[in-house]
Amino acid sequence: HLFKQGLNPFPLVRYSERPDIIAAQILKGHIAIIVDTSSSVIILPTTIFEHTKHIEEYRQVSIVGSFIRIIRYFAILTSLFLVPIWMLTLNNENFISDIFVKINNPSNIPILVQILLVEFTIEVLRIATIHTPNQLSSAMGLIATLILGQMAVEIGWFASEVLLFCSISAIGGFATPSYELSLANKIVKIFFILMVGLFSGSGFIIAVYLFVMLLGSIKMFDVPY
Repeated sequence: HLFKQGLNPFPLVRYSERPDIIAAQILKGHIAIIVDTSSSVIILPTTIFEHTKHIEEYRQVSIVGSFIRIIRYFAILTSLFLVPIWMLTLNNENFISDIFVKINNPSNIPILVQILLVEFTIEVLRIATIHTPNQLSSAMGLIATLILGQMAVEIGWFASEVLLFCSISAIGGFATPSYELSLANKIVKIFFILMVGLFSGSGFIIAVYLFVMLLGSIKMFDVPY
């Protein structure tokens, strides 16, 4: 362990198997650690912005690369804040918006429990897909869509709006280039959901404050995260 990770879920180093990325990071002054018998190279020190970069941004012209990066930032922020903000709008009767729709057919299960169950199911499907052969991956997606999605709504376990917003949030997580960062963001999102579900708007403010303070307190070799 190069750093004391503790309870911090965010990755303190960056991994890559691409020689072009490694060469670019070395030219920028970063350190690359090559471990024998491993195809992954450890890059340090790193920042949270380094985990959001992708090689396609450097292959395009400047304006296209910047456009792709802006979309990726939007997707990452969506994966973190979309579901908690939507939960806040459900508790505000005066909030009127065409985007954050209300629940038309609420289930007997509390919204907080529904969201946590859907997030847990999406994570289980992601883990199952990793261990599923490529020939069966499409069948796995079909089962998830028809059985776990449509049937759950028809039975009355979940509201369709819960599945919609959780799915959009999951897509934003899949758009995160760094696998380690996407897992950390998943934990942070669950924390946001719990704080909003238990303490409403005050819980969301406290959660965001703690999130920003955590990111601001992380340093490697005196390099701010």
